Amino acid sequence: MRTPSFPLIPLALAVLGMAFAPSCIPSGGTDGGNDSGGLGAGAGDGSGSDGSGNQFSDATLTGDWTGIMIPVPNPLVNAGDVLFLSRNFFLRVNSGGNIVLAADGLGLQFDVLSSEIRTSSVGGDGGFTATMKITSDRRETLTIAGKLDQTLTGISGYYELRSHTADVPIGEQELIDTGDFRLQLRDQNNSATTADLAGAWSGVGYDIDSRFLSTVVTFNAAGGITDGGVYNAGSLVRSFSLNGSNDGILDPFSFPTLGRLDNVLMEMSDGNTLYLDYVLVDLDEGMISGPLLDSLRPTAELVLRIARE
Repeated sequence: MRTPSFPLIPLALAVLGMAFAPSCIPSGGTDGGNDSGGLGAGAGDGSGSDGSGNQFSDATLTGDWTGIMIPVPNPLVNAGDVLFLSRNFFLRVNSGGNIVLAADGLGLQFDVLSSEIRTSSVGGDGGFTATMKITSDRRETLTIAGKLDQTLTGISGYYELRSHTADVPIGEQELIDTGDFRLQLRDQNNSATTADLAGAWSGVGYDIDSRFLSTVVTFNAAGGITDGGVYNAGSLVRSFSLNGSNDGILDPFSFPTLGRLDNVLMEMSDGNTLYLDYVLVDLDEGMISGPLLDSLRPTAELVLRIARE
């Protein structure tokens, strides 16, 4: 059994409540709301040029996009301390240029059935903004300001995450996370496959008690676990079962162009299980993350977060 090759990070964590929205994945064609205001947004018909001959329009945003969110220090957030770690992120945009689905590796999901989503028009420089709000529980709100690159296959930008916390009155929200994000356009030619996941992965996740859980795992080309376990302070706590119960758990992808696998169950050698409502994968970024439920501690809100070694 290998031991983790990464440092444990002794941070105090303010845990974000997980929002497990229904697993209905819009395939496009649903109006997610559109406006023409906001940073980076264009006016008029939402089309323009970046000066190099590439035409930007709302339609150039159409498709499935996967990548990561990278928190950065912000003096307005917890006095500049970064509470969250980088994690996966995806967007699905319909033919009208409206975001209809988004999710991150913490467990936040936004869709047009259970969330309020507003997407601006794409400006002449390729810029756009979007606001996504969960309408129940802590009413988390994610705001992004992005810009398409000249190839129309990449987006980079900035995000802010707000939530109702114990520190603010009912009906108000606190800024809890800010950072950068980057995304790549996906299709059947550049989407992740189960075979691509073969190899060793490791990383630091966290839970509601601010105890960091370190995971080391090796997958084979069929999506099965062949080695690994969960570590605490560098010591092995539990091992993954190698009796065949973890064979093929990452096959097939539920939505390949989103890098998403739904309902992943990993069994431990002690008989307990780790269940993920969904797992997000981005091979270019070399990251896997998703919201985790541990049968040993079923009320804890956990995050699995591993990177390719």
